[in-house]
Amino acid sequence: MLLFIKVSWGQVSVNGSGGSFSTGSGTVSFSLGQVSTSYAYNQSGIVSEGVHQPYEIFVVSGKEYSFLEVSLMPNPVSDILRIKLQNYPFNYLKYKLFDSSGKLLLIRESDGEITEIQMAGLQSSWYILEISEKNKVLKTYKIIKY
Repeated sequence: MLLFIKVSWGQVSVNGSGGSFSTGSGTVSFSLGQVSTSYAYNQSGIVSEGVHQPYEIFVVSGKEYSFLEVSLMPNPVSDILRIKLQNYPFNYLKYKLFDSSGKLLLIRESDGEITEIQMAGLQSSWYILEISEKNKVLKTYKIIKY
């Protein structure tokens, strides 16, 4: 038996102007009045301004470790990926970043509760972020770089 489920997410905002444009090859929708690429962050979390901020988290590992709470923001990312960890001793964690072909691009140890990974120099694609402790993979995420 095959079962297909489609989930759609939308955002609502009050904008100064906007519209859409359609051709035989596709449709583009736009809005004016909510343009921002500003981020504010502190120990409590991260906030990005604007309404056109997609938020996607893909956990791709087979086993889920619920004792490790991870927040990845923003995803999709353009320049800096912030990884926030909670309820775990940070000094033992390691991050590995792989490209879509599986090539290892980065190995980095945790900086503490919030670690920043520079993504600006990477091309637009999807990447795999692996979080491990002493060669044991705890969580794996799909990161989208635009």
